[in-house]
Amino acid sequence: MIDIHCHILDGVDDGPQSLDESVELCNKLKEAGISGIIATPHYMIGGGYAPTPETIKSKIDILKGALKEKNIDLNIYSGMEVFADHGVADGIKNGEIIPLNNTKYVLIEFPMDIVLRHASNLVFSLLVEGYVPIIAHPERYITEYRKNNILQDLVDNGALIQINSGSILGYHGKKVQKEAFALINEEMAHIVASDSHGQHRFLKSKDDLEAKLIKFCGLENTQKLMYTNPMMILEDKDVEYLTKPKKSFFLLEIFRNIRYNT
Repeated sequence: MIDIHCHILDGVDDGPQSLDESVELCNKLKEAGISGIIATPHYMIGGGYAPTPETIKSKIDILKGALKEKNIDLNIYSGMEVFADHGVADGIKNGEIIPLNNTKYVLIEFPMDIVLRHASNLVFSLLVEGYVPIIAHPERYITEYRKNNILQDLVDNGALIQINSGSILGYHGKKVQKEAFALINEEMAHIVASDSHGQHRFLKSKDDLEAKLIKFCGLENTQKLMYTNPMMILEDKDVEYLTKPKKSFFLLEIFRNIRYNT
C-alpha cells in the first residue's frame, strides 16, 4: 500500500520532532503494511508551517539514510499538504509548493470548522493549470461541506477526495466515521491514506483497514481506495472511480458498526 498523506519528516510541522521519532514512525507503518510513503508536511502560504522544497528534500535524504541503517525497506517520496489559499497555483508554478511526487496531484486541506467560500475558485485555478486537487480528510470537516453539496460540486468539476484510515476505523469518533462512510456511499471518495503524525497517531494495521472497507463497500472499491488509486497518483496516472455499493447491505453495516462501535 502506498500512503499518499503522511507526516513523517521531523521538525517541519506537527509530526515527529526528531529523526529517531521519524524512523520509529516509519518502522511502525512498514509493520502495518505500508510499502511507500509520500511525505506531506503542512504548508501554509504566508505563515505557520512553510517548509521549503529544499528542506523537504534534505529531510527525506537524511531519513532514507537512517532507514537504510536500520534495514527498514520503505520508499519515501516528496509532497506537501497545502492549506487552502488562492495562491496555491502560483506557488506551484514558482516552485514553492510541491505536488505529490511532482505529479499533477496536489493535496489540499480546507478549514475544518468553517466553509471555505472560495473553494470552487481554488479548485478551478488548479484545474486550468493542469493540476488535480485532492481534498484531504473532508470527513473531519463540518458537515455543511457534504450536506450543502459543496464537496459534490467540487468532485463533479474534477477534484478528488482522500479519506483518513483512522476515520474509517473509528479513531476520530462515531460522527467522523459516519461521515467517511457517507462519502463512500455517495461515491465521493477516491483514496484512503493514513495522515499519520507520530507515535500516538498512525495506521496500526493495513489488514484491519482492508477488512473494514471490504465489509462496507466490497472488494473492488476497497482495491481502488487502498491500492489502485494511491499507485495511480504516485505514477501520475488517472484514478479509478468507485461503484455504488448495495444500499441495503451498506446501510445495515453502517448501523451495526456505529451502534456497537466495532
